[in-house]
Amino acid sequence: MGKQFSRIINKKNNSQDKIQIDISRLYQIDALLSSNQISTLNKKLFCHLNQTDKMLNDFFFKRRLIYKLLKTEQEGFNIIKKKQAFSKYYELIDYTEKEKNKFKNKAMATFAGIIPGLGYFYAGQKTTGLVTLAVITIGSLISGTAFLTGNKAIGFFTGGVSFLFYSGSIMGGYLAAKKHNRKLNQNLKQHLYKEMNLNQDREYLFNKYGL
Repeated sequence: MGKQFSRIINKKNNSQDKIQIDISRLYQIDALLSSNQISTLNKKLFCHLNQTDKMLNDFFFKRRLIYKLLKTEQEGFNIIKKKQAFSKYYELIDYTEKEKNKFKNKAMATFAGIIPGLGYFYAGQKTTGLVTLAVITIGSLISGTAFLTGNKAIGFFTGGVSFLFYSGSIMGGYLAAKKHNRKLNQNLKQHLYKEMNLNQDREYLFNKYGL
């Protein structure tokens, strides 16, 4: 997380001016969203004090929607779509739902790893899955043949290597799914921020209030 985000997040606003407090909260929301600290956002930050500036109201509304979209699980999108207040952003909501359908279940990826390489396949890393499957299969065959022919040293060595790859395959599927989801989520955030014009919001506030 950048130092500029740390300063914004930890900044305490002692101002009594409602506009300044609201703008400070809005910057904090942006900083938390950008620094992957969405879980630390709370409803108080979205409760702005000044209700007269319609543009500022819209800015908070957009950030509240982004927060909802990033936090919502698959089954929750139908509820969001039914709310009239969000009808203006239906296409963006639909886009987010489709992107989240591409997310991989980490538990499923771990379970699939019981079959060598399958966890990687599930997470979209087909090359790694093929290599893992080949190494474990070949290693197991060599190990079995070595024991049958009395070459115990080679059998234990190749068996040990195969076992390490097999153990790594199970954990690797989980990590691959986690990496896949993190990349998708980051791309989704960038798309939402761009479509919602968050940078232009801050420029508007700076030009109007000098903050």
